[in-house]
Amino acid sequence: MKTMKILASFLVLFLALQVTGYSQCSKDNPIQTVKYKVNSQGDQCKTIIETALNNTDGVQSSNLDLITNIVTVKFNKSLITKADVAKVLTDKGYTAEYVANTSTNTGSHNCSHPCGHNQN
Repeated sequence: MKTMKILASFLVLFLALQVTGYSQCSKDNPIQTVKYKVNSQGDQCKTIIETALNNTDGVQSSNLDLITNIVTVKFNKSLITKADVAKVLTDKGYTAEYVANTSTNTGSHNCSHPCGHNQN
């Protein structure tokens, strides 16, 4: 009997996570990811760029890869646009060259899963 209650509890938890995951992956998900190539030159530029982006309403997160000079920005498209993201970069004196999504998965969508990974 105790085993059945434990199994039932795990089943309910599993189903709740599945429902939550699927609802976050709907086509209406407002979270979008965009990438821009910037003309950064080190840690100070990384700090300036990420701070400016992360302090912008609608931006969820940003990360500048100093090796590729590509900044990846997750934002809420109902609050801010790709052009707004680029403007934050150019207002700080950096270039903002859009990097197209290179995913080969034709059914891709920018979707944040409960575990934190993106499915592209």
